[in-house]
Amino acid sequence: MKLRDCPDKMNCVNSDATESRHAIKGFALSGDDEAWGIVCKLVSTMRGVTIIEETGDYLRATFRIPVFGFIDDLELGRRDDRHVAVRSCSRVGRYDFGVNRRRVEKLRYLLRKTGLID
Repeated sequence: MKLRDCPDKMNCVNSDATESRHAIKGFALSGDDEAWGIVCKLVSTMRGVTIIEETGDYLRATFRIPVFGFIDDLELGRRDDRHVAVRSCSRVGRYDFGVNRRRVEKLRYLLRKTGLID
């Protein structure tokens, strides 16, 4: 499953992107078959999140940004038992001040802390 492309703005990161301004590394899980469920549960604990869709290999969530109330989208796509693609994108504006990249890195930190990634 390929995630949606980033728009031609500086408000999106995507592990499928080829251009450096949007590129971010996906997640290589070191866990077992239950790892995907743990990833989804970790996302559900993040600040401002609403889970929109969750299937066996796909998760779509929104994040409401405090103060301004903007909505950002997060997508995770499981490629196989170990690899997860990620996309995080703002719905409005041309520049996100690094919010989406920091969100993905925060999730990476949480996954590392739980031992799901190295």
